[in-house]
Parts: sequence; structure tokens; C-alpha cells
Amino acid sequence: MKLSSKYSLTFITIIFLFLSIVAGIYLYLKPPRIIKNNHLNLSLDDGPAELIIDSNGYYHIYAQSDHDMYKTMGYLQAANHLEKMDLFLRTANGRLSEAFGKKYLEADILARTIGFSRIADKFVDQIDPEVYQVLSAYCEGINAFTDHNYHYLHRKFKLHRYRPLRWKPADCLAVHRLLAWLLSDELVKKTVFYKLIEIYGPDKVQEGFPVFTNLPKQVTENYNTLLFPALNKIVRQHMQMTNLLHISNEEIESSWALGTGHSTENIPALGKELPDFLNEYHDLFELHSQDIHLGGLGIPGIPFVLFGYNGTIAWNLTIRPADNLEFVILPQNHSDQIVSIRETINVRNEPDTSISIMESAMGPVIGSGNLAQTGPVRIAISWGGYRFSDDFKCYTQLCTASNWEEFKKAVSFHVVPAAEVDYIDRNANIGTAQYVSNPEFPAGSKFLPTLSRLYDKDFTGPVHHLFRYLNPPNGIIRHYRSFSGFLPDSIITKDISATDSLSEFCHIPENNIDLYAKILLPLILDIISPEQFRNPLYTQAYNVLTTWDCNTCNLNPALTIYDSFINILVQAIYKDEMDLADSHLFNQFLHLTDEIHLNLYGLLTGEESSWFDDIRSNDIIEHRKMLVTRSFIQTVDTLSGRYSENISQWSPENCLPPERIEHTNFLLALESHPVIYQSSHQLVRSHFLNREKLLVDKAIRLSLFNRFQLIRDSARLISISSD
Repeated sequence: MKLSSKYSLTFITIIFLFLSIVAGIYLYLKPPRIIKNNHLNLSLDDGPAELIIDSNGYYHIYAQSDHDMYKTMGYLQAANHLEKMDLFLRTANGRLSEAFGKKYLEADILARTIGFSRIADKFVDQIDPEVYQVLSAYCEGINAFTDHNYHYLHRKFKLHRYRPLRWKPADCLAVHRLLAWLLSDELVKKTVFYKLIEIYGPDKVQEGFPVFTNLPKQVTENYNTLLFPALNKIVRQHMQMTNLLHISNEEIESSWALGTGHSTENIPALGKELPDFLNEYHDLFELHSQDIHLGGLGIPGIPFVLFGYNGTIAWNLTIRPADNLEFVILPQNHSDQIVSIRETINVRNEPDTSISIMESAMGPVIGSGNLAQTGPVRIAISWGGYRFSDDFKCYTQLCTASNWEEFKKAVSFHVVPAAEVDYIDRNANIGTAQYVSNPEFPAGSKFLPTLSRLYDKDFTGPVHHLFRYLNPPNGIIRHYRSFSGFLPDSIITKDISATDSLSEFCHIPENNIDLYAKILLPLILDIISPEQFRNPLYTQAYNVLTTWDCNTCNLNPALTIYDSFINILVQAIYKDEMDLADSHLFNQFLHLTDEIHLNLYGLLTGEESSWFDDIRSNDIIEHRKMLVTRSFIQTVDTLSGRYSENISQWSPENCLPPERIEHTNFLLALESHPVIYQSSHQLVRSHFLNREKLLVDKAIRLSLFNRFQLIRDSARLISISSD
């Protein structure tokens, strides 16, 4: 009996210790509770404020001053996104290694070399005082959240045992410049095409990439492979940074504006498709103070509405590829103008790393070498982001702009990143503005031959704004990736003149349709001759492709066959030449999705090309039909060997990248009480081996001047003040 009691006591003790450990872990990792008893504890300068949380969970901030409004915004965005905000800030400032160790040292070196933080520190004193006050208030809010919840921060801070950085106004500028760099889509592209031109010359490159008209006609200087190692190094650092933040060269948005007469409701509307990395890194909110009433979408770390409405006009900032980067060969007499900057990178659990950055008037020096004929050669990066621009002033002025002229005045301040800014008002006037930029070069400098707008016949100067399409005849403005200007609109767009409901227009960018497949697949099927197939499996796979509607929602065998085939075809066309030029070149080229698919289209619709022939083999001369057919056969053989000869099993669950959990579109309808329609494609797992996409729709009515409507709709009212 005593023995039994002893075992029982031991068992109870073990259970108690286990539960204590579980409770301790839960309390340690649980997120902060920022709202208690319908009150948010935040010290404001101009009296209490209100926060209304609507039925969709979106925030509506009512403050008595702009300062308090932006401070509250910073606090709330930190509550929702502090872990990722800190990641972006550490990336911009080159301080990843001090939190995560040596594995991100390459990204830190790139950030210090490009100098996002140095740019911000240099420009912060030049920005408009009103902008500086906005940034100061916003950073106060972020830091207040960190201070109030020091022991209850996001679990990642606790698991990795590091603290979030404190924010200052220059940090918002640094993050903004970081995004401008990552979304400009130029570094890898310029590197790839410089290497090709250096080895093969413009004519051979033009033959293999017929889409491009902005290649140099001739090359006077030849550096052979002297500069390749320096370019490979910076591309490697750049790719580590983009992989960390899940930003790719495909992150180009789709957007559109519709005048009246294009929907059954007859209401002007503005649409936006988010790039993938913003799917879970954005906020919809409303901001209200004495002078500002606006609502829309913003990115944490940049305290402004980038897609929104202020009661009179609406705007949409659409990020576009920016041709504002060049590789420059510095003049021989430029050495006395180069400044050496010594920086120390703190590395967690490792000795600190000291780097030397050579900075010229053109930008940082990224490499050097010696030519027998000309002596030392230094290569620098010239980037539009090094010129001062008060981009945030654009966002502050858009808050209160009321017509096309005031919109144009605001947008004239916007330089980085290159963007199209669409305009629409309640009277259904629509228009768009675009900034066009190229670096300026001092006397005596030369730039490496690569793709560049400087070679465009219509290039007129380094900097100008374009304002156009105010009330276009068809009442539509549409931006979609880099298809524009090359492929017929009938191929890439839905007929948006049909009178659908506005909620239907939220789905105009057909995220479930692979537009590249829609363009290339009919061409490929026409080139292949299935009657020549001897193996019935090839014919069966061909027939599967002929019945595919290019829809990627359902993970079917056609998607697997098509993706595998394109990969093998691209290798067959380009890899042999690229491997001969540089062992890193083909892998770098694979990051340029648009360039790959558009030039495949150009090659396959053109004449026979020397790019179709394998230069490593002297056996036969290959032709287009032979190459495409052989690539298709190789695809089927590869898939049947990987899975089985049962084509229905060729649907692996990793057809879609795992990080693409959600894809989101917005449409802002300018009715009397504007509505933001939100459409999300969410990837869900229906069972262990299968995933499918679900379409989730929401309609968020903006209150603007009518906060009582929100309260009547059972929104939650929160008071904001210090305890």
C-alpha cells in the first residue's frame, strides 16, 4: 500500500512538472495582448484617440492630430508585423549577422556596399519637414510597442534570442531604398546580358533574344572575363538577400483603372494585384485626423497609403521594372575621388568582420582588374537610388490632393522606385503618371555594354515624368508585367469592356491562368508532330497538353508536363552557350522569368537560329522542330522515370512554390461610400498528398467621414490613451 502511494506521488509530481513546463513555455511564447478591456495604452500628445476594429479585423484610427494618428499607426503595425519589419530593417542596415549569425554575412556585405543606410542618413536632413514629422511620429509608435511589450514580443525574437532594432526616421528611408533596389529588376539582368555581349557580341545575343531592341550595336572595349568574378560576387550576395525576403524578379504588380460604363454598377474603380511577398505583409486601414481622412493599403515600415482614397481622388502605386542601374568603368584619373569607408559587421557567435568599401562619385566600387593594354580597371555601380529624391513628400501630398493637377504636383516628387501611379476620381476621370530615369555619367566614364534604355531610339534624357491617359477613349488603363508593348492585348487580357459586376473585376488578373503557358503552349503544340511518336506514352502526354486550359488552380498532370518541358527546352537552347561563357551564367539567367519566356516566344515564332544547335557537339545541325520535339520526348522520359508510366500520377504536391500560400487582389469602387473588394487565392491542403486553391472574397466598406456607420455595424470601439 505504501509502495503504491509512493508511485502515485511520483506520477503526480511528474505530471505537475510537465504541466508547469508546458505552461511556462506557453507564457514565454504567447504574443502580447495589446488591447485590454477595450483600451489601448499609448501616450499621445494631443489627447485621447479612438480605434475602431471592423468585422473584417481592419483598423480605423481617429486621432486629434497627424502626429498621434501616425504614432498609433506605427504602434499597430509593429503589433502585427514587428518580426518582419525588423527583418527588413536589418537587411537594409546590414545587421542580419548580429542576430542570425554568419549565414547572412553575404547579404550584410551587399547592404553595406550599396549603402542603403548611408543613403538614408545622408538624405534624412534634406526631406520635407512635414515628412520628417510623420516619420518621427511613426517610429515613436513602433518603439513604444517594443517598450510596452518587452517580455511579450514575437516568438521568433525569443527562440533566436535577439532584440528588435529601434526605429528612427532614417530607417524608413533605408527600407524604402532597399525595396527600390530589390524591385528594380536590373542587377541580375544587366550582369547576364553583359556577360553574353562580352563573349558573343551584340549580333549573336540579338539573335538569341529577339524581343530586346535596347542592345548596343557594337562594342569598342573588350575586357574578356576580367570583371566576371566581381559581378558573380555581387549577384550571389543579391540573391541571398532576395531569397531571405522572398522577393523575386517576378514581383511586378498588375493594376488597372476603370471609368464608368464598364460594370453593371456604372461606378469608377481602381484595381491592384499584390506581388507575392506582400500577401501577408500589408495592412488595410483608415486614418483620420483634423486634416486627413483617407483609407487604403500600406506596407509596414513605410507609413503611407500606397493604394487608397481620400474622399475625392484615389491612387494606386504600381511598382515597375526600373532601368536605373549601370555598371560603370571609372576613369583612370578618378582614383583621387574614391573614398575608403571602413565598416565592422557584428557576427553572432563569431569574430566581427571588417570590410572596406570604396565609394566613388558614381557609386560603390565593386571590383577591379588589370589589362595589359590599359592598366588598372575599376568597375562601379551607378544607381538612380543614389540621387536625392523626396519620395515620401509625394505620399503626404496625395493625402489631401483633390484633382488631377494636385495629383501631378504630388507625383512629381516620386522618383524611387520607378512606378506607375494611377489616378481616378469620383467623376470617373482616370489617368496615370510614370517616372523615367537613367543614371548620369561624368566626363571620361564608360559603361559596360548590356541591356539599357540608353540604346532605345526614343531615349531623350536622363530624367522626366510622363503624365498621360487622362480620360483615355476606352476608359481603361491597364498595366501587366512586361508583356505590354510586345504581345497582342487579346492574348494577355480578359475583355474588360464587358459589363460585369465590380466584384467580378476584382479577378481581372487571372491568377489561376499561367499567361506564359497561354502564349507558348499553342505555338509548341503546333511545332511538335505527334504522328511521329512511336511510344504511345508520348502521344498520351501530348493529348493531355492539348486539353489543358492553362489553369494552375488544380494540380493536374498538364501543369507538371508543361513546367518540366519548359525547363528542359530552355536548357537545350541556352545552357551550352552560357556554360561556355561562364559557369554561373545559366543559373543567373534562370532568375529572369520574363526574359526567358518572352524570348522563347520570339525564337519559336522566328527563323531558324544558331542558338538551337548544341555548340558542344559536331555531329549534326539541330533545327527548331528537332529541338522542341526532342525536349518533349526527354520530358516524358524524365517524368515517367521519376513517377511512373501512369500520367495521372504526374501531379506532385510541390508544383506550386510552398511560400505562395495566398495571392491577393484589391478593387476600390468609388461609390458614395467607397468599398474595397478583396479577393484571395488561398492554397489549402485537403488531405496529406493534395492541395487546392480556394477563392475567398471580402467587401470592406470605408467609413471615411462616417464613423457611426461602423459602430452601427457592430465594429469594436477601442479607446487610446495612457493609463
